[in-house]
Amino acid sequence: MIATVLLCAASLAAQAPERSPAMRDLVWLSGYWETEQSYPRNGPHWTEEFWSRPARGLMVGLRREERGFDRGRRTLDNMRIEQEHDAIRLYQTLDPGTVRTYQLVRSSDREAVFENPGPEFPQRLTYRRDGDSVIVMISRMDGSDQQDWTYRRVPAEPPVAAPSTE
Repeated sequence: MIATVLLCAASLAAQAPERSPAMRDLVWLSGYWETEQSYPRNGPHWTEEFWSRPARGLMVGLRREERGFDRGRRTLDNMRIEQEHDAIRLYQTLDPGTVRTYQLVRSSDREAVFENPGPEFPQRLTYRRDGDSVIVMISRMDGSDQQDWTYRRVPAEPPVAAPSTE
């Protein structure tokens, strides 16, 4: 009898639908993140990302990059992660105004994987939390051409006090 109950419970657990990702699962991504790397051909590369906390089905993001500091090539990307009915999507507005859409296909308390199987690169964006760092990986759907960056958390600065009128 006990074996039958355990077998039925195991069978029901195996058939239970996987829980859909929720915006609250992405709270670990919120904050201010920064990385700086140097490449032999392109020189220094500085990037920062800011992600708001999830609220009312939306997270707002901003990425700013500067490559080859002496040449001053800068880019600015606006991003948002939005709950839309039964899906969560990441929208990335690239300089100069191209919008790419990625769907969240997998998430946990330390990882979010977004995909867009279209022809543009990247097709997969992965954000992975590791302590006070976030590793961002981009690749094709099959994992090829992977590039990754390790961002460190930058503490929020205290607000600047208003000048005294005395």
